[in-house]
Amino acid sequence: MMPAPTHLCDWLVPGAAGVDGSDLTGRLRCPCGSEEVELFYPGETRFRAGDRYPCALEIEGHRFFLVRARCPACGVERLLFDRDLHGWNGIVRRDAEGAALPRPELVVWRCTRCGATKQVVTIEIRTAGRDSFVEAVEGRLPEERWPDAFGRIRISLRCTECDKITEDWVSCETS
Repeated sequence: MMPAPTHLCDWLVPGAAGVDGSDLTGRLRCPCGSEEVELFYPGETRFRAGDRYPCALEIEGHRFFLVRARCPACGVERLLFDRDLHGWNGIVRRDAEGAALPRPELVVWRCTRCGATKQVVTIEIRTAGRDSFVEAVEGRLPEERWPDAFGRIRISLRCTECDKITEDWVSCETS
């Protein structure tokens, strides 16, 4: 099983390994021990399969997509994903100009069934593996950064109030 990306290593509790050992699936858990989080996103949504999902927000020609978690138990926050900073494009093909732009204000996600804000989160990360990363960066980045250059992130939710499960709340190719 691949290690957790650096920015998630103290929040992602690994679960089952992928078929080839290069993927990672786990539950989000705050270092305080709470598995309930509130999620924040740029505020734009789209409809898919009859439900609402977060999507990128365009500001002055730049598309922002990021998700932040906040633990309601202790107040600690963690950036879970920012398409300009994480994954293959954020690490291997980083657009320094886009990464330096100020991030938009984020809004709390509310369950589309009951309106509650507390969620339990599962994250799945897929990667092309260490060898692909080493070949692509040609020594520009340390080899141990390979988990940071994942190719896909999927975030699924379970509302703690009504138990609604939202598969693929976020499903983002990063390359």
